[in-house]
This record gives sequence, C-alpha cells and structure tokens, in this order.
Amino acid sequence: NGFHEAAQKEIERSRRLNRPFTLGYIDIDNFKSINDQLGHTVGDQVIRKVAESIQSNLRKSDLVARLGGDEFALILTEAGQEASREVINRIRHHLTNEMEENSWHLTFSIGVLVCIEHPKTVDEILRLTTELRDFVKKNGKDGVCFSVYKSGS
Repeated sequence: NGFHEAAQKEIERSRRLNRPFTLGYIDIDNFKSINDQLGHTVGDQVIRKVAESIQSNLRKSDLVARLGGDEFALILTEAGQEASREVINRIRHHLTNEMEENSWHLTFSIGVLVCIEHPKTVDEILRLTTELRDFVKKNGKDGVCFSVYKSGS
C-alpha cells in the first residue's frame, strides 16, 4: 500500500543521509463504542477530526495514513528522540482536547519507534511499533510507549 511504500522510501532516505526517523502508531481506544452508541455518522466525524488533528501537527515532510478502521500510522522524517517526543505529545494533547470539545469520551494508545539505526524492512518496524501500541492497550490504554530501534534487537 501507499504507506508501506512511503515508509520504505524513508528507510532508504534515512540510511543514505544517516539521519533518524520515527514511526508512530495511533489507535483510538474504544472507538467501537462511539459507532454503537452514537452511530456511524458520528464515528466518521471522529475519524475525520482525528486525521485533521494529526495532520495539522505535522510538518510537510511528515506523513500520516489511516491503516485500519481506527488506526493511524505516522512517519516523522529526520526526527530523533527529542523531536518525536515533542511532536507525539503535541498530537496527543490536541487529540485529547478535540475529543473533550466534542464530548467524545475517547482516548488514544500510541506506540512510537525512533529509528536511530536503520531497519531493513517496513514490516519489522511496523510490527515493533504495533507491539508498543499493544503494550499501552494492555496497560490501561490512554498513553504512549516510546522505544528506540536497534538493529538486531
């Protein structure tokens, strides 16, 4: 898919320039309850608002893509630990405010993998980032789990 190709290009670019990048995975917690209680029209509004909120907090060089019903992936180009932490925290803050303003009782589980070393495949870093997101989900949701990619780990 398009996100997969973009992530592969970013791996190659970061290797060529020897620069870090960050992959983020954002999942809307309990999204099904919105569709069940308020209907799919509101569910669609939530998805649009989340996408807009994420996009408005990214630079032009960054990328956001919707991967599943309530899942979004991000590529933060040339973003190491400090920059990615700043961006993710800003996104999370804006998302939380957006949900509160609309009286949508939703939170977000976010996995963030900072690639200082260069991964070989997109599948590997997507899997690791998904595991970080799953860790948040299993531990009460509504949080962020950051990790740093080390090749061979």
